[in-house]
Amino acid sequence: MKTPKSIESVIDLLASDKHLVAECPNCSETFKLCDSGLFYGDDFTPDALEFVKAQQTVIKESKDELKRMKEMATKGAAKKSTEVNFGKVLEKVAPALDGFPFARTDCRPIFEPIDYLVFNGWSNKGKVEELCFVDIKTGNAKLNNHQKQVKAAVEKGDVELQLY
Repeated sequence: MKTPKSIESVIDLLASDKHLVAECPNCSETFKLCDSGLFYGDDFTPDALEFVKAQQTVIKESKDELKRMKEMATKGAAKKSTEVNFGKVLEKVAPALDGFPFARTDCRPIFEPIDYLVFNGWSNKGKVEELCFVDIKTGNAKLNNHQKQVKAAVEKGDVELQLY
């Protein structure tokens, strides 16, 4: 687009007067307009064109990085969702799986905040030899805050039976 003559003359006037100053809207510093490389519309000066191209490159790189991060987050979220769902199913059927260290008939589901309360020995020996809180974890899952509190209470011996 060709800059109209009237605008060109205003730009020439502003660019040639060494006494005219402006203030940067971002940093509030003042500068001489003659040092600023004034232009109109898309009729860029060589310096402005170089700046615009550099900014376009930065924007493209930022978009590419954002797209990459979004893809990683989507893949991570899908994987995490699958792991969580698998864990939810596994915690329900764990007592029936080979290798589960307690008799399934000794297990009573609680599921929140701990998966099972096990009355160890009840079904095999007819007497409860110990009570055991059991939580099922898959992958790299860790105890959440409530589960950590239950663990701490058990370790401190802050467990009791109350009759109501």
